[in-house]
Amino acid sequence: MEELAEAQRRTEERLTSLAGKVEELAEAQGMTEDELGRLAREVGDLRGSELERSYRERAASFFQSILRRIRVIDHQELGRILDDAVDAGNITLLEKGDVMHTDVVLFGQRDGQQVYLLVEVSVVVDQYDVERAARRAALLQKATGIPTLAAVAGQRILADAQERARATGVWRVVDGMAEEPS
Repeated sequence: MEELAEAQRRTEERLTSLAGKVEELAEAQGMTEDELGRLAREVGDLRGSELERSYRERAASFFQSILRRIRVIDHQELGRILDDAVDAGNITLLEKGDVMHTDVVLFGQRDGQQVYLLVEVSVVVDQYDVERAARRAALLQKATGIPTLAAVAGQRILADAQERARATGVWRVVDGMAEEPS
C-alpha cells in the first residue's frame, strides 16, 4: 500500500508539473500570436505605404486615362491651398484636416478643363475608402471652386465598394487599370 501511495504522490507531482508547463506553453503561444498579429499589421501598413508611394510617383501612368497634363500636388502645396480656403471662409479648419489626410492629390486636365483628382489608396479598397474619397473630393472642390474628381486605387476592390463607387461617381483604379464611375 505504501508503494502504491508513493507512486500516486509522484504521479500527482508530475501532473502538477505538467499542468504548469502547459500553462507556460499557452502563455507563450498567446504572446507569439500577439506578436504575429502586430507583425501582420506592420507589414500591411508597409504594403499600403508602398502602394501610396507607387501611385504618387507613377501618377502619369496610372491616371492617364482620367487626366492629361498630370501634376502631383504634394502635401505642403495642398496645405497652402487649403489654408487659403480656410482664410477665405470656404472651408473650416476641421474640413482642411480631413482633406490633408488624402493619400494622393493630382491636378490636370479633363475634357479641356482644369480639374483635381483626389485619390484614396488601399491594398484592398473597401466601402470606407470610397466614402472618404467622395467626401474629401467634395471638400477640395468646395475649398478651391475647381471641379474635383474622386478615385480609389488598390490591388483589389471589394464588391460592396465597387457598387458604392459606381453609385457615388468615384473612379476605380485596380491593379493599375482605371474604371469610370458609371
